[in-house]
Parts: sequence; structure tokens; C-alpha cells
Amino acid sequence: MTFVERKFRHGDVTMARKVVPEQQAKAQRRYASVRILADGRVRYSSEVGAVPSLQFCAIRYHEDLSGEWIYDSARYGLEAEQDGQPTLIMFVKQSRVYTACFSYDLDPATLKKAVATLRKHGQGVERWLAPALMRTQLSLTKLESNPAMLKAIPKLLESVRDLPVSGVWTRQIRADARWWKRWREQNPTAPATGHPLDPKRDSASPEIEVPGLRRRSLAAATRRGSTPAKPARPNRKRRP
Repeated sequence: MTFVERKFRHGDVTMARKVVPEQQAKAQRRYASVRILADGRVRYSSEVGAVPSLQFCAIRYHEDLSGEWIYDSARYGLEAEQDGQPTLIMFVKQSRVYTACFSYDLDPATLKKAVATLRKHGQGVERWLAPALMRTQLSLTKLESNPAMLKAIPKLLESVRDLPVSGVWTRQIRADARWWKRWREQNPTAPATGHPLDPKRDSASPEIEVPGLRRRSLAAATRRGSTPAKPARPNRKRRP
């Protein structure tokens, strides 16, 4: 890989960035299969997975405001492509997947096929299907875009309710829920923000639900003590 390392200032910190030629930047790396570990780390493979028509594209380059193409191996996008069309987009930070969404321009049939295909692929990608559907639902609601796709998402969320959910995403959501709770306590008279984690949530905004929690809302799932604790083991006296 050919690149030129240049120094630049970001506040009081001097940082280095790798500038690559435009032709090299646009030649994205594609993989036949990926595996997402429990902590979000990504493992790439050239071996064809369970779905031969599925590919994964790592977009490690972005164009700067100055027109230069910057290489970043720690923060980039990872796209799943079905027959050459991008469907699922996973966002990587510090070399770990931390969130995901679906392309906003998909039609309901393509979205349904993408969910089924990625579910069949497995390898940890299935843990990000529910988070991706929820984020897409929130974004489309806010943007008031693609109503046909938005209408198809609730039924697809029901179909993936039996799948495990990424612990990385669950921890982030619970932390966000705690932040919103503290913010609402400090700003009790502030109007409803429309955010689904706002305790003063607008009824028109969609509610986030975590699949596998018996149809409980996220607010109920994140309340302290909502998850039943394991019964304590009885104290057994040692025999003399």
C-alpha cells in the first residue's frame, strides 16, 4: 500500500494521517465472509460463506475537505453487499463494530431478502440485525423518508426477535438510557425531544425494543431490577 504520512494539528495535539492516491482509495477491499466477535472485533475471510452471493466491503478511506483521500484502519465502514447492492452498513470504531443500519433507499422486498440472507450467513452478523433495523427505523422516522421501507421494519423486527443481540449495542443503549434519565431529571420542564429514550417521549416517535426480552420496552428492560436476579444459593454449614 502506497501512502504519504503527513502531520497536522488538532487542537493542542499533533496527529499523523496517511494520504493515499484517489485511484487506490476507490479500490475497496472486498471479502467473501466476515465474522463479528462478541466484543465487536471483525475477522475477515476469503472463503465463501453460507451465501455465495453475499460480499463484504471495507471502506477504510474517506475524502478530506482539502480533497485528499485519508486512510483510517481504526474507524471505517463495513458494507454487506447482496448481488452488488449495499444493504447492511456496520460502523467500526477502534477496530470494533459499535453500531449498524440498513441503506435508507432499499425497497421492502430487498430489505426482507437482506435480513434473511444475513441471518443465514450468521458468524456474529446476526447480532446486529435488530440494532440495525431499530436505528434505520429511527432515522427514517426523523427524516420522513422512504415510508414503504419504514412500514416494513416492525414486521422484520418481529422476525428477528429470537436472535441474540450484540452486547456492545445493548450496553450502549443502557448507558444512553441512563444519560437521558439524568438529563430529564435536570430538565423536567423541557419539552419532549422526540428521542425514544427520553422519559418524556413523544407518542409519535417509535419505541426501541430489545428482542428476546418478552416484548418489554427498552425503558422497562433498563430499569434497575427489571431483570430477575438469580436465586441466592443457600448457605451450607460445613460438617465438623
